[in-house]
Amino acid sequence: MVSFKSGTKVFIKMTRGLQTMKQVTAHVKYVGFRSKEANEKGFFSRDEDKADFEAFLERIEKNSALQHPLTIKARKMIFSLRESDYEAYKRSGKDFKDLVRNTLAEYERKHGVKLDWIANIHAAEGHPHCHVVIKGVSDNRGADGRFKRIVFKKEDLQELKETFHKEFERDAIYHLHERLDVDRTLGDMSKVFESVTKDMTRENERLQREAEMKRQRAARNKGRDR
Repeated sequence: MVSFKSGTKVFIKMTRGLQTMKQVTAHVKYVGFRSKEANEKGFFSRDEDKADFEAFLERIEKNSALQHPLTIKARKMIFSLRESDYEAYKRSGKDFKDLVRNTLAEYERKHGVKLDWIANIHAAEGHPHCHVVIKGVSDNRGADGRFKRIVFKKEDLQELKETFHKEFERDAIYHLHERLDVDRTLGDMSKVFESVTKDMTRENERLQREAEMKRQRAARNKGRDR
């Protein structure tokens, strides 16, 4: 968590990378469809307000640099604001799409990479947030002709948070009373992230169990047909 003198609190949570296509697919579907908080307008990306998640999954699956079974196929993160802060930002006519796009574009500029990502806004009461899934390698090749692996170090996460805050502060429009009591009730945002992460983990585990059961049934049926 990064806190600033204005009283605004911005949060970016980085969770464990996704190593298999099954994990990537399950997480993307959770972000886009299975969570009750998911935006009904669907995914957005760097350039599109309605991004094609299936095309995104295909780009990951077919990328030559992501074929090794131990390679991290995708990174995932969560951008979050307090509800009062997000409402102040939306008064500018913008929303999380602008915050995420501008924050990641600044990261791309500083690090010389082109990220391939999709995201969806979850309008959870009290803690609106945005899930972002980033392909495990850059879209552009380096001087050696290879795709650059996307790895966010501790200092990178700090940099992202600072950019996120600057983008937010530039456009947020507060009413006077909101500025006066903006620090009144923060709550424990770490619990919010923990809850969101647990929901995703449970959903992924359920989908993997279902997939394994289907595989076992198919194997039994095949055995009977012989």
